[in-house]
Amino acid sequence: MAGPGVRHLTPASDTKMTDGDGLFGMQTFITVDKSSRAIVSCFTRNTVLNTQKGVCVSLAEGLFPSSCTWMVVLAVLISVLILAAAICAVFLLARKDKVGEDRNVDMSGLLQLQKEILWGPGI
Repeated sequence: MAGPGVRHLTPASDTKMTDGDGLFGMQTFITVDKSSRAIVSCFTRNTVLNTQKGVCVSLAEGLFPSSCTWMVVLAVLISVLILAAAICAVFLLARKDKVGEDRNVDMSGLLQLQKEILWGPGI
C-alpha cells in the first residue's frame, strides 16, 4: 500500500536470471529526476511465501544541482564590465598618445615663435 506522496516508478529495463541451484536474481534500472530527491525504495514480494524484502536509497541533492540564475546574471555582468573597462583603457591610451604628439608639435612651434620674438625674424 502506498502512502501520501508515493509514486510508482516504471523500470527502464528489467532482467531476471536463474542459476543452476534454482536461485534467481533480478536487475532493474529506473530513471529518477529532480522530483525524486527524497528516498527511493525498491521492494520484492514473494506471493508464495507471503514475504516482502526491500531496500531504500536516499538520493543526495548534489545529484540534482539547482540552477542559480542570479549567478549566471552576475557572471555576465562582470564580464561586460571588464570588457567595457578594457575598451575604455585602450581608448584613453590612444587619446593620450595623440595629445602627446599634438603637444610636441605645439611646443616646437612655440619655441620658433619665442626665438623670433627675442632675436627677430630670420634667425
